[in-house]
Amino acid sequence: MIKLRRLSTINMLVVVAVIAVLVALVLPTWRSHDIRQHVADALKETDAMKLVVMEAATVHGGLAQIRASDLRYNAKASSGEHVATVEVADRGLITLTTRNTGARPDPVIVLIPTEGSGNTGANITWTCQVVLGDASLAPADCQGHGYVPSSAASTPTGKS
Repeated sequence: MIKLRRLSTINMLVVVAVIAVLVALVLPTWRSHDIRQHVADALKETDAMKLVVMEAATVHGGLAQIRASDLRYNAKASSGEHVATVEVADRGLITLTTRNTGARPDPVIVLIPTEGSGNTGANITWTCQVVLGDASLAPADCQGHGYVPSSAASTPTGKS
């Protein structure tokens, strides 16, 4: 009887240890998944700003002609649970400052427009760069892509 009791106690301790290890491994992965989802949700909020930039590039003759002071947009239209601010700088650079993502610090992302060949303002593609925070917590399409021009590298909004 005593051997049977020891065996079940040992088995129970092994099960508890295995559960503890699994929780220790899964919890950080789940947390980073949540953060990535919050950042992705915030990035979706920049779609309206991308349209403003694309329209301005078409009207003004290209991205090089865009000045932040010429753009008319409602900043509140790009606000959400995980968006602190969205700003558009000269040449159409969009700076997204996130909030409440669970990351410390909350990521700041710069979206960089690039004109393709053909008509001015047409075929604009977007790349992004995490300029503050852990880049590995950004969505996969925002990790290791894009560039930040030297004028934008000194300040997140690209303004000097």
